[in-house]
Amino acid sequence: MSKPQFASANLTVGQINAIVKNLGGHERALRFLAGELVVKEKNDGPWHQNHDVIYTQIITDGTSGEGWYERLRAGGIEISRDGEAYQMLTHSTFISSRRMVVKVAILKGSLFEDGERKLGAIRAEAQKRNLFISRAELACYLREKFSSQTLKVMGLHSICVVHDPVELYPVKRPYVLSVECAGANGNINRLGSDTAEESREWSHDVGFAFVVSQEPAGFTDF
Repeated sequence: MSKPQFASANLTVGQINAIVKNLGGHERALRFLAGELVVKEKNDGPWHQNHDVIYTQIITDGTSGEGWYERLRAGGIEISRDGEAYQMLTHSTFISSRRMVVKVAILKGSLFEDGERKLGAIRAEAQKRNLFISRAELACYLREKFSSQTLKVMGLHSICVVHDPVELYPVKRPYVLSVECAGANGNINRLGSDTAEESREWSHDVGFAFVVSQEPAGFTDF
């Protein structure tokens, strides 16, 4: 009678250890074995750039704000329960869309001169291009779609999703969600937040996400 062949037979101890680390450690590895976590093949998806505008699309699926917290964390995205991003995900203003194909345009900060890179001017430029402000949920889809490494290839350090700002207490400052390259080397994938005061001058390596169009999924291609 032949001995059973283990699936890990050709893996070294170091490789098995690396798998556990990439799953997020011992506890998350046990959750994976229990079927509570799934491994999703990484696919940043298509995007293209025309001059200083990046175009892509996402498909919404009705995930709630609290659901996004769990979904992004399970995918290795950094997001703190103590931060403004989590407060916005669980805020009463967070709206989840039914299954829609949303075409997105990201205006790169390099479109604007220094001193003019403020939200008023950025929204005015978007309006001239027939672009629309989005829902906050767009930040979650873009964070899941694009790694921080891809953002760096785009020439960006972060993507500010231009949605109606959320005023958080007790600070009473307006915030928007953002897709960030975090960590000393900018290699950590984080869903973060940005203050959205009209007077704020933004960096040239920030992109500003707007909606080009949206329609029910299944009726359009990109």
